[in-house]
Amino acid sequence: MLFTYTVNMVKKRHYPPAFYRYLEKHKTVSVMFKLEDYEKLEAIAKVANKSIADFVRSTILNFREELNNVIEKVYIIGYNDAINGRKPRYNHEGAVENGEEER
Repeated sequence: MLFTYTVNMVKKRHYPPAFYRYLEKHKTVSVMFKLEDYEKLEAIAKVANKSIADFVRSTILNFREELNNVIEKVYIIGYNDAINGRKPRYNHEGAVENGEEER
């Protein structure tokens, strides 16, 4: 929970400055799940021997790494196509044009 105070608000408890710096650098994310989805997520996290937060965090980080790899691969393919004078194989929506297979 992020504590923000305005001029008219009275602080109920004094917190050291380090606490506020921590809150600024460690943002909280809240997600609402249907009960059945939460139970599935809880079961998967239990099998992975992680807490739900650790499981979600690691999943997001792995997805980000894979996304960076895909972006790099597509960039290299597009660059090579431009160097070799070929038409781009992908349209602006990412679909393969002209029935060509992905390399």
